[in-house]
Amino acid sequence: MPQGLAQQDMVGTYRGEPFGTLTLKADGTYALDDWAHYDDLKGKYQHSGATDGVWKLAISEHVEGMPYDTPLTLRSADPSKGGGSFYVSGSRQKPRIAKYSGDPDECRLYEFNR
Repeated sequence: MPQGLAQQDMVGTYRGEPFGTLTLKADGTYALDDWAHYDDLKGKYQHSGATDGVWKLAISEHVEGMPYDTPLTLRSADPSKGGGSFYVSGSRQKPRIAKYSGDPDECRLYEFNR
């Protein structure tokens, strides 16, 4: 967990890998454009469109061996377009956001960088 991280440190626009943009706003809302969802049947990432909603950062204890351990929750009217829990690493100045796409055992980590 980035030392001293606070919710206001997360505000900004993040670019997704392989695609997508996530904007966390200071008022606690977010806009997610083009969430990447891994389609097991097609064996590749699919574009899911845009969504918005509210976000919250919950500071947690560091778990040894877990690079992403601070949950960032995005609540959307349509969770299939990118809501749910994300994890945060990096630093206060340059946080990184990540979420597993599909089964975590498949190691398809979807990352956003500011």
